[in-house]
Amino acid sequence: MSANKFAIKTATCEASDIYKEIYKLETEWLSGLLQRAGIPGLVITKALGDESFSNEAWRNFLFDTKGITISKDLGDKSVEVFQINFDTGKKVKIGQWKKPEIVRLTADGRLKCELHLKYWQIL
Repeated sequence: MSANKFAIKTATCEASDIYKEIYKLETEWLSGLLQRAGIPGLVITKALGDESFSNEAWRNFLFDTKGITISKDLGDKSVEVFQINFDTGKKVKIGQWKKPEIVRLTADGRLKCELHLKYWQIL
């Protein structure tokens, strides 16, 4: 049985940029998930880039328009996204982000890192 070539996404970065790269990947994942849930890309861009758009306003918008709640576990760095069906009251997990596996390597005498994300983490 051959391995699925789409099973893992790999991102490479300098060791000094590892946390910035993880944040970037997590933000891209969340943005894509929210767009698939029906949140317009322009609203997501505003929420992520406009400091006048508070976290509270963003949370309220997500819940009020689509029943979406986002929770982050600061211990294991996981993010879970739920959507509540307003008609039935059912809460369904629509996405989960887990911290990528970090592989440190040396290339051209420099310390680099590969971040491995399993596709179920990013879809």
